[in-house]
Amino acid sequence: MSSEAQLLMAVVLFYIYDSCQLLFINEGVIIRHGNRYTATINKNGLILLGKKLLIPNLLLPHQPIYRLPWESEKIEKTASIDLNADQPLYLWFAFPAYGMAISLFILTPAVYYISGVSENLLWCLGLIYYFSIVMGVELYFCRKPLELSNKKAWSLFFECLFCPPFAINIVRKLSLSRKIENDFVTVSFALLTQERWEGLREDLIIYIEREMEETDLEDRIIRLNESKKRILGMNK
Repeated sequence: MSSEAQLLMAVVLFYIYDSCQLLFINEGVIIRHGNRYTATINKNGLILLGKKLLIPNLLLPHQPIYRLPWESEKIEKTASIDLNADQPLYLWFAFPAYGMAISLFILTPAVYYISGVSENLLWCLGLIYYFSIVMGVELYFCRKPLELSNKKAWSLFFECLFCPPFAINIVRKLSLSRKIENDFVTVSFALLTQERWEGLREDLIIYIEREMEETDLEDRIIRLNESKKRILGMNK
C-alpha cells in the first residue's frame, strides 16, 4: 500500500474513531432525523472498557445526537422537551461539515489521482482549512445560543483546525455537549412516536427484568417492578 493510500486510510479511521460513542450501561442516545427522533440503549453493542460501543451513521454527520443517563429504579412519566430550537443553528454547521468531508474524501484523492503531487493539492489543503475557519467563525457567533463557554468554543475550533477529520462531526459534538435536565426515558417518551416508543419500551423492560433476576435485594426488586409497571403504563 502506498504512503498516500495509508494517509487516506488514516483520515478515514480518525473520522470513524471520532464518530464512535462509548455508552455507560445506564446511558442511551437520541438521534434526530429531520423532525423525527429515534432512541436506543444499544443493548447489543460491543463492550469496550466496560462500556457499549455505538457507531452512528457515518454518512449522516449532520444528525444531532443526545446522550442521556437513566435510572432503572426511577422513571418519570412526563416532561416538556423542545430540541427543535437548536436545529437552525446546527444547519449552519452542516454546510462546512459536509464541505470538509467532500474535500477530504473526494476532492483531494481525485486531484492526487489525476495530477499527482502538484500545486493543485495546495488548493485542496486551502479548502480544508477554509472550512475549519468557517466553523471557527460560526462557533464564535453561535456560542451563546448553543450555551458554549468561550473555552469550549475555542477547544472545538482548535480541534477542527488541527485535526480536520474531527471537524466533520461538529454537529454531533455540539449536540452531545448540550445540557438536558431530564433523563433518557423521559425525553424519549416525550419525543418518540408511539410506534418507536413501543420498540424502545421493550428494550427497557428487558433491561429491567434482567436486573431483577440479578439482584437478591427485595426492596430493589420492588422498586424495579414499580419502574417496569410505570413504563408499561406510558402510552401516548
